[in-house]
Amino acid sequence: MSIVICTVINNSRLLIGSDHRAIRDGQIYDNYQKIYNLKPTIFFAMTGIAENGLSIFGSLQQMSNQSSADIISAADNLLIPSESKLTIMLAGKSEDGNFFVWQKNNNGQIAVQEITSDKASFSISTTDNIDIIINCFRGLLSIIPPQIAISETIKFASTIDNTISLNSSVYELV
Repeated sequence: MSIVICTVINNSRLLIGSDHRAIRDGQIYDNYQKIYNLKPTIFFAMTGIAENGLSIFGSLQQMSNQSSADIISAADNLLIPSESKLTIMLAGKSEDGNFFVWQKNNNGQIAVQEITSDKASFSISTTDNIDIIINCFRGLLSIIPPQIAISETIKFASTIDNTISLNSSVYELV
């Protein structure tokens, strides 16, 4: 399907990356964008059915002048449980200057990362092999810079899941 990885380092730096694969009508495309700037301080990312994710992004874009809490609340209301595979992630810096990572999937499950000033926090959205991918990222994050850890984890994930592309992009917010 795809992968999005977001990490916050000591509540001072946020990095978010994804692969570029999309599969439509049995065709594989490796140039698909999964991370968008919702506003200068908030990223929107998605894995799953692109059309559904882009529809939610379009609705949220109209709220770009709202607070991060209002945008998260709207995203929660927009992603209703369904059979269509989709996970959306909102990550960025709130008005109080603290970073946040919030995600919700098509089953209605919500994950919110606890961000602290003394450690790295991360969130990974993907469909299969999540435990192996988490262990890979956690191990890499402890020994190499976070941007490289994200890219290398996506590269690793592409070797065990053909729905994830080798190509990736990583963005940063400080």
